[in-house]
Amino acid sequence: MRRRRLPPFALLLVVLVGLAAAVVALLGGRSQRREPPRVAGPARACVRATARAKAVVRSTVRVRARAEQPVAVTERVITGELAVAATRSQTVIAEAQLSQPVKLGADALARRSACAEAASARQADLAAAQQAHEQALLAARARATARAARAVRALQARLAPALLLRARELAQERAHARAVALEPLLAREARAAALARARKLTGRQAAPKRA
Repeated sequence: MRRRRLPPFALLLVVLVGLAAAVVALLGGRSQRREPPRVAGPARACVRATARAKAVVRSTVRVRARAEQPVAVTERVITGELAVAATRSQTVIAEAQLSQPVKLGADALARRSACAEAASARQADLAAAQQAHEQALLAARARATARAARAVRALQARLAPALLLRARELAQERAHARAVALEPLLAREARAAALARARKLTGRQAAPKRA
């Protein structure tokens, strides 16, 4: 049996139908593919925090005083009709140092702002809040310490005059006590000097009598 050949326009129609089917299949396959999920960018948050801090500052008030006490002792010896006197003197110096500890505290408030980025808004808020609180706490501590230090300096200025007066009195007492203890030694030196001068003037040994 002899096959019948298709006319040219039929062949063209078959080709066009095949191409259309291929295009439809290709588009259908693409439409079934899912697009990858979009990843959101990092969240950003800014927070303002307030912190309170306390600080204690310790110091010491120190004063020093100096006192001088002159001491003079005169001794006289008589050799025959000759009277000879000699004086020995010295200045006694004494010092006194006193101290008094002081301690004062102060508190202060500080506010600071901070911004942070994180994967979510909540994480960003928490991170920003923590940073803001830490910065505010550091500022509050510094402010409280400065206030306490100023208060300590003011207290030292008030206490120093009275403490210095006590130190001067103590130094004067020490100088007087040393002067009294030094008088016998100066008296012996003055008497020995008077005897030596008398012997030199008379040119002979004598048993001098105390005036």
